[in-house]
Amino acid sequence: MNVEANEGSAVKNMDLSLCFAASGDIRNVVKTINGLPSDYRGTCTVVINDINRYVAIRNLLFLCMLCDTSGPSPEETAEAVLHMCYSAGLTQTQTVYLTHWMRRLFNRTVSRDNHCVVDAAFLKGTSEVRFVYPRNVLELGKEILGSSYGWTQAKEDMTAVRFPAQSVDYRDYRLANLRPRHRVAHVQWMRSGILLPIGESTHKFDQPNRLLFTPQAEYLLFDNQSPLSAWNPLEIEKTRQSLNLPEGDLYGSMFFHVKSQLAEFASRARQFKLKFVLYGMNLHQLAPFMQWTKPMGMAPLAFDRIDTSNVLDTLGILEMFQSLGHLLKTSNPHSALFMYSMNWRTQVSVTDTPAEPNSTVATSATMKLMDRANIKMDKTPQATQLLRFTLLPNSWACFNLEPKFNEFKQVQRVKAVGRAVGLKERRTPRIHSRRYGLPVGSDKPEPDITEEIIYQLGQLAGILWSERFMEFELV
Repeated sequence: MNVEANEGSAVKNMDLSLCFAASGDIRNVVKTINGLPSDYRGTCTVVINDINRYVAIRNLLFLCMLCDTSGPSPEETAEAVLHMCYSAGLTQTQTVYLTHWMRRLFNRTVSRDNHCVVDAAFLKGTSEVRFVYPRNVLELGKEILGSSYGWTQAKEDMTAVRFPAQSVDYRDYRLANLRPRHRVAHVQWMRSGILLPIGESTHKFDQPNRLLFTPQAEYLLFDNQSPLSAWNPLEIEKTRQSLNLPEGDLYGSMFFHVKSQLAEFASRARQFKLKFVLYGMNLHQLAPFMQWTKPMGMAPLAFDRIDTSNVLDTLGILEMFQSLGHLLKTSNPHSALFMYSMNWRTQVSVTDTPAEPNSTVATSATMKLMDRANIKMDKTPQATQLLRFTLLPNSWACFNLEPKFNEFKQVQRVKAVGRAVGLKERRTPRIHSRRYGLPVGSDKPEPDITEEIIYQLGQLAGILWSERFMEFELV
């Protein structure tokens, strides 16, 4: 929400309504609640929607665990949820905890006549969790609960996915992109599948994490997926420094950072008055379903913030505005519709930027990046070749993409379509910067980069540097 640049100190007494229309996991929900004042006194209603059935199941489970005051402490719950998010295996205690909640939520028979289930998780504490899920989400949850494969079978499939023979070049490329001190931690995580600090024993993690496998023990992640891309590495590095952790303990630093975020969220959820309403719909179905469930006391129909992630890339600006633009709260001058695009370059001609690693433009872009970020390296042929391949994807950071992005907005008819539904783009963003590497509110066309920022955001988080963020407000 970035309340400092929007509602300010007045937010602590405001009733808020937030909508994560294509949430993915609950990372942004966690960071949003943690960004509210510690003495927040209002009621915050949060709508969370995602069409992926596995994501919908995880989100419901994790929110129930973190909000329920009758469960373990915030720190213990945070560590359990962390492993359920990012570890392929769980301890016996964590498995019992997960099974307890799976039974409470999914051990049910849903009539074939019910296309959708509306229900509430009965929690102890100040917060509440309700959900409106298609029948097939509940059916999948019950199937996961009834699965019987063991850790050996699950780990074999995870290993087969992570280490296919045909991908050895990609694994080597990934290691080449990491600093030498980070490679041991990365290989340890790839082999074990457990997110822990270096040196921590994994022998207690002898149960499969059924939330990361199909009921048939098929690993759900791709071979190149890593939790490092899930959280901002710059913030993880701050946590590492504050705890005086070893520089090489890349995943251990992430472990402590994410655990602290989840523990803070759990503490707040057990004190604040939060109302979570979860849906599992296509984005264009969300508004009609919220209208349908409003008489049941579920979701509001006006929001202070609506986050649509990068669904713009698949649905286009017209459908985004038509589906959600009318749901902004008119009584809050700071209400905003937030979206971003990763793939906008495919809709316009971008010819003067790097494409092939051996092209003249690519070589020039890499040299420009080195100069801007003050990166030094041996100029031997081998070093130059490695540098070209590792730095080239980050060279988008050196290009002013503003003219081409304006062309994209013209193709999408952003102004005209927005005007038709009563929305306009903010000239100065107040929630997120226009591009990665810039502070919120900056109008600079190119990000501020250093060698450290290139490594943390480009090499570890894997951003493209061409992503663009947009905020829309009521006219």
